Amino acid sequence: MITVLIAYDGSLNHFAATTPVQTEPDVWVMGTVTDDSGVIPAVRILEPDVLVFESMRLSLRAVEITHYVTARGLPTRVVIVSTQVEHASLIGALRSGVAGVVLRPFDRAELVHAVREAAAGRYYLSPKLWCTLSAYAERMCDTSTARARLTALGILGCSLQATAVSRPFLPGNN
Repeated sequence: MITVLIAYDGSLNHFAATTPVQTEPDVWVMGTVTDDSGVIPAVRILEPDVLVFESMRLSLRAVEITHYVTARGLPTRVVIVSTQVEHASLIGALRSGVAGVVLRPFDRAELVHAVREAAAGRYYLSPKLWCTLSAYAERMCDTSTARARLTALGILGCSLQATAVSRPFLPGNN
């Protein structure tokens, strides 16, 4: 059974994340947190497998929460659901140890897949974000392959696998 804690920044309809995962037989939603100041205490107490953090924008707060969880060695993996994702925020989230980023709008299966990937120790990026990250790397570096570009940005240290695209992106693969 995958245990999940859902957290919101207060700007979104909370049923967007809760409903898709709540209906899965192998997922138990332990609770919801609607005030981001309560997220870290809830993660420390409940120790869910996955924290799904919904935010209108991929914010510094989401990155800080992810960093806190990973730096403390807590068993929880973080999946961020957001409507808007800036390049710098995405890179910050990846560097902080986020296990997945799902871009809204999403279908039910995408969020459930991201939660399962995170719980299994893998990584997930929405397809559009993968393209955005690759395009950003193209502009920022002058190396010959996307892998080298992302390595130069310091992103590939997290063993990122873009499972949402047809061609998985793993360190060592071109």
